[in-house]
Amino acid sequence: MSYNNELITKKPWLHRNWKWFVPTALIIVCFTLFIMAAGDFINAMGTAMADPELIDKAREEAEENKEVTTYFGSPLQIGNIIDGDVLIDDKAKTIRITVPLKGNKGSGKIDIYAHLAEEKWQHDSIDVRLKKPENRTFKVLR
Repeated sequence: MSYNNELITKKPWLHRNWKWFVPTALIIVCFTLFIMAAGDFINAMGTAMADPELIDKAREEAEENKEVTTYFGSPLQIGNIIDGDVLIDDKAKTIRITVPLKGNKGSGKIDIYAHLAEEKWQHDSIDVRLKKPENRTFKVLR
């Protein structure tokens, strides 16, 4: 009787488990890249929210506009930030946010475009939008 004494070799771990390891690794890499990209957006939005002067100054500018106070009334109240884009380049941070605006006569939205210069927000433009009874946009600051 003869025995076959060849060594039984076991396949490497990656050979045995590649079918679940590769898709899982790709998902983790994609998720990590998404979190890194979202971090810049969240940081810039947090900077804007931490500086209430950005929104308060825009509200004050809107209250000084006669057309806005005619349609919205006075005083104007600002809601929470509902929409925003953050554009970041090497030298400057630019932000566009849309915030609900309400007066005693009506409500709408205020669009604020600003850039960060020397640790202070500088407004580039402020637009106030009215939807009811008609679609109308007031250019507060250009």
